[in-house]
Amino acid sequence: MNDKLLSIKNLNKTFNVNEPINVLININIDIFKGEFISIVGTSGCGKSTLLNIIANLDKESSGYINYFFDNTDSIGYMMQEAALFPWLNVEKNALFAAKMKNINNNNYIDNLLKKYGLYEFKYKYPSELSGGMKQRLSLIRTLGLKPKLLLLDEPFSQLDYQSRISISSDVYKLAKENNITTILVTHDISEAISLSDRIIVLSKRPAHIKNIYSLQFDKNLLPIERRKEKLFLSYYELIGKDLDMFEN
Repeated sequence: MNDKLLSIKNLNKTFNVNEPINVLININIDIFKGEFISIVGTSGCGKSTLLNIIANLDKESSGYINYFFDNTDSIGYMMQEAALFPWLNVEKNALFAAKMKNINNNNYIDNLLKKYGLYEFKYKYPSELSGGMKQRLSLIRTLGLKPKLLLLDEPFSQLDYQSRISISSDVYKLAKENNITTILVTHDISEAISLSDRIIVLSKRPAHIKNIYSLQFDKNLLPIERRKEKLFLSYYELIGKDLDMFEN
C-alpha cells in the first residue's frame, strides 16, 4: 500500500521580472498521509512560493509534483490573513468554501462551530469577533472542505502568544483526529517543533533543502507538552544553527 500523499521531484522555480531570479533549486520530498510537516527558513527564501506551487496557485519552472489523490477538491489553504467576508455572518462565512464546491457539510461545520466556541456567535459578523475567533472561523471554513491536504501559510503570526498557542494546538488536534496531512509554513522554530512530525529546513535563496528533521517525541504528547521536553531545546539549537541564528 502506498502511503504517499504527494511526491515532489527535482522542483525548481525561477521568477522572470527584469532578470531571472532563482527561488527554489532541486527540491525533492515525499509527503505521507497523516503527517504534520513544517517548512522553516529565513524570510524571503521561498517557503510561501513552495506552498503556492503545492496548492496549484503557482507553477514550477521545472520538475514536477505527483499527487496520489484528486487534488482538485482535496486541498485546503489557510493564509496569514483570515480573509473573511465582512458582509457575511459567521455561519455563512463558515459554509462559504464548501458551498462554492457544492459540498453539503452543514452538520459537520455546525459541529466545528460548537467545538471551537463559535456556534453562539453564528449570526455575528467578522467585525464583532476577536482576532483569535476570526482565525478559528477561517480554519473551520477551510476544514469544511474536508481536505486531504491542509496548507497553512503562517496563519498564527498576527495573534498574541496565548491565542497562537491555543489555536495552533487546535489545528494539530483536528489534523491528527481526522488524519489530515498538514504542511505549515512558519518562521517560528518553536511552533514548528511543537507541532510537527518532520521539519524541512530551507536554505537562503535560492533555496534548497538544507536539512530534514524527523522529530522523536512521544506520540502522545500534546504540542504544549513538547515544549517542556529536553529534546525540544536540542532540536531548537540544531535548526537554529541551520538558519545561522547563532553566528557571532
